[in-house]
Amino acid sequence: MVSSGQPKTMSKASCDELRDAVVQQISTNPRLEACMTPEPFVTADEVAQYLNISRRHVLEMARKNILPGHPVSTGEGRRTWRFKISEVERAILSRTARSAIKEPVLQTRPSNTITPGSPRGRKEQSNA
Repeated sequence: MVSSGQPKTMSKASCDELRDAVVQQISTNPRLEACMTPEPFVTADEVAQYLNISRRHVLEMARKNILPGHPVSTGEGRRTWRFKISEVERAILSRTARSAIKEPVLQTRPSNTITPGSPRGRKEQSNA
């Protein structure tokens, strides 16, 4: 049997039956229902308590895009920030992983900088 390469389309009745079956499975299994529940947004105070840092520090990190946050504003003026703990946790873990693998930075002097010491001192060192 040769496939035409196009996906099979389902009738509306089949889609409805499939959706009803999935909803039935989720409603009868508490573990699946817990997975399907969307994570709530939390305030900067709750994130600060979770990370054991100050609220001000959380907001500063969100403004600098260190922590993922969602600014909620109603116009010009102050922003209210909301966070998802799972996003914050992922950001912290990924930054920790990146900082643990940091390669050593070589201390090299760019060619366009002035070398330390006086010209006379450099001349004496080159003659010695």
